[in-house]
Amino acid sequence: MFSHENDVMSFCRFVFWMSILVTLALPCSPVAFAGSGYSELHYRKNNIGGYWADRAGNYTDAERQWKEALSETSKLGKPDARHAISLRNVALVLDEQDKSVEAEPYFKQSVVVYEKLYGLENYEVGATLLYLGQCYDKLGRPAEAVPCFQRAQAIFEKTKGVNARMTADALRGLGMSYYQLGRYAEAQTSSQRAASIYEKVCGPKDIERSLILTDLANLNFSSGKYAEAEPLYQKALAIMESVKQPNYYSLAVSADNLAGLYRAQNRLSEAEPCYQKGLRYWESAKGLESLPVANELEQLGELYRAQKRYAEAEGAYKRLLAIKEKLQGKDDPAVAKTLNYLAGLYDVQGKKNDADSLYKRSETIEGQTDKVNRLGSAIKDKWALLIGVGQYTDKAINPLKYADKDARDFGYFLIKECGFAPDHVKLLINQDATRKNIMEVMGDKWLPLAAGSDDLVIVFISSHGSPADEVGGTNYIVAHDTELNNLWSTGIPMQDLTRMIKGRVHCDRVVLLIDACHSGATQLEGKALLRESEKGAEDLAQGTGQLVITSSRDNQISWESKRYPNGVFTHYLIEGLRQHGKDTRLGDAVDFMKENVQAEVARDRNGTAQIPVLKSKWEGRDLILAVTPSKPRLGPSEEPQALAFLSDDTGGGKGGGGASSPAERTFPGAASSKDDSLRVGASSTRSSGQTESEGAGAAGASSKVFSSGNLVRERIPAESSSTAHEGDGSQALWQTYMDSAREACRQGKYDRAEQVLRVALREAERMVGQDGQARLATSLNSLADVYSIRGRFVEAEPLYSRALAVFQRSLGSSHEKVADCLSSYATLLRKTGRAAEADKMDARARMIRLAH
Repeated sequence: MFSHENDVMSFCRFVFWMSILVTLALPCSPVAFAGSGYSELHYRKNNIGGYWADRAGNYTDAERQWKEALSETSKLGKPDARHAISLRNVALVLDEQDKSVEAEPYFKQSVVVYEKLYGLENYEVGATLLYLGQCYDKLGRPAEAVPCFQRAQAIFEKTKGVNARMTADALRGLGMSYYQLGRYAEAQTSSQRAASIYEKVCGPKDIERSLILTDLANLNFSSGKYAEAEPLYQKALAIMESVKQPNYYSLAVSADNLAGLYRAQNRLSEAEPCYQKGLRYWESAKGLESLPVANELEQLGELYRAQKRYAEAEGAYKRLLAIKEKLQGKDDPAVAKTLNYLAGLYDVQGKKNDADSLYKRSETIEGQTDKVNRLGSAIKDKWALLIGVGQYTDKAINPLKYADKDARDFGYFLIKECGFAPDHVKLLINQDATRKNIMEVMGDKWLPLAAGSDDLVIVFISSHGSPADEVGGTNYIVAHDTELNNLWSTGIPMQDLTRMIKGRVHCDRVVLLIDACHSGATQLEGKALLRESEKGAEDLAQGTGQLVITSSRDNQISWESKRYPNGVFTHYLIEGLRQHGKDTRLGDAVDFMKENVQAEVARDRNGTAQIPVLKSKWEGRDLILAVTPSKPRLGPSEEPQALAFLSDDTGGGKGGGGASSPAERTFPGAASSKDDSLRVGASSTRSSGQTESEGAGAAGASSKVFSSGNLVRERIPAESSSTAHEGDGSQALWQTYMDSAREACRQGKYDRAEQVLRVALREAERMVGQDGQARLATSLNSLADVYSIRGRFVEAEPLYSRALAVFQRSLGSSHEKVADCLSSYATLLRKTGRAAEADKMDARARMIRLAH
């Protein structure tokens, strides 16, 4: 989101070119130097011609003439200022044309020549290093840019002064590079210092100050500090708009920055006028039918759609489609994506025929496109939506014992073992998994805001599922508030679900995992709704880059296990994904899962078949869920439960998969006997028509008889998984976040550490007992440490104070953790000039340690 590179050095380049013109205006002899073949006349002619061509924006001609001038100076055979200037001229014009790879060696050679001529601390050396650093930033090599900017800063401070404009330029470049490296604290320091210099040298309304304010806003935005970012973006835009001769490119970027901030907070009414401004500015900067205008229309269409302003959204999408078709051709993949946007819009309005027509056209384009390279490109980020519904408001729907736990356990596994960031995993459980919430999170308020086109999206659902109904041939996922006799309006149509994922989540990689029956039979513990016919998994796989994995074939039941507290499908899916650690491919995991699901169900259910199904239109390399994202970012914060699964009292089972054996941990009510009648949650209550032996052998809290013909109206008591498994899951989750925060601190990523520690703190605050209190104190102390490291002492002190009190209460006043907390607290006190208080705390900490 940083501002345009060409604006950064506008002033210093102007000064540079003026110095060249003065040099070129000096009288010279038209003759060549004897024996060298060098012509001063040719050199100056080409240099002046290159200058004016560059000023006119004719970069091709400028490049040609400056290369001719360079050819002349190369004949000199010794270090010369004219040769250094020519090298830098060629590098600059190549960089202007985004030929940064070609520009790099010219910049480096220019630095070498200047150093030989003038020494290591010359101003010209600093200026060229500054340009080289910018070149590295364009190439996405910030680690190489940092030493260039650091050297340039030191040279400018010595030659021009600590408050010189060139010093500020170097500091700004340094801040941008630190930002790209995730070194946010250093980026903040450099950028703030640059901003201070710009204000002193240029005044509060100078364009350079607007750019540095944007940099600072970007830093806060990336750290999730939206309140701090907003006034900076607003000031930057106001300065841009006050300029008499506006730079429409910079204005458009500035308006988009502010719009993006509002959109990330779901402040749609405030985002809209900023997007409208951005559209007007892009039209002025790039023309009515340019790609930036198309991108702005895409954002506006998305915003209108989220506000249910369908007519305006349709207009934006149609104009977007026309631009894409004109600029990129009617068979381009970008056109296919735009068709999907418009189709998704028609879908939510119930215009199925219009949507189908666009989807078919999109699929035709995609079928003609080689997607292997596109789908084999790096995954930028990873997101997961997990839905687990085992409790229902309709008493006719029998509860599922482990559906909510399945979703928790899979989420825990993704975070702990597959590298998903905690704020990238959202869980909807039981009462939170209403039809409205599921549709909003998937279609409006979270997933579309989070996922980008080059990301990976996982959607996992564990609940009851219906086969196709008699009227429309539609399958339904059962939400918490679904009504059995009104599935059409209260259930979630599976075909619409996959349409929405394709039309709303504009992502090339989507994996849909459904642990719910598609069968026509009704049995104990099966996740099925009885209907006469159904559609298979192939009907769910709609569109490019989608994988759909269902837990059973047509006319088969998906079972919850008799052996462990999970669905059989979920258990072996997690175990399959562990087979080769972080290198496990999804295809291999599915093969493992299919084999073991079939074996267990056949063994425990008297030969019953349950065969999971994989259907897809995926092309390219097999997927690895644990792949490290190439450009991770913070999750959207538009709702208070961006980390919703932390709101519940349990997490995954031992080892992260939640599929531990009875020998590994004991659940309330479990008996040591292997008799099924003593298994946890067994109930003597039976559905109509069930034999005594069937009731005794039911390994679960409820039967899953769920038919529309002979309804079981009596709800059979079930243990809530949040009660049955309280304790160890929460502790495991807490430890996961503490480990993640520790690793972030080790890498210097304190923004990420702070975010994860806040999550750990919320988890610890729900724990009970002495161990729970100790974890609470540890969370408080760790978060205070991060605040203290970053100089946020006012926020850190009350956390240290509370941590100390909780440690003393739970562990005793002589425990080593109390000593550690006292030492940390003392460090803060010294930093804030309260040495006397710090000495007392340090003395007490030493006494505790001596006692041990």
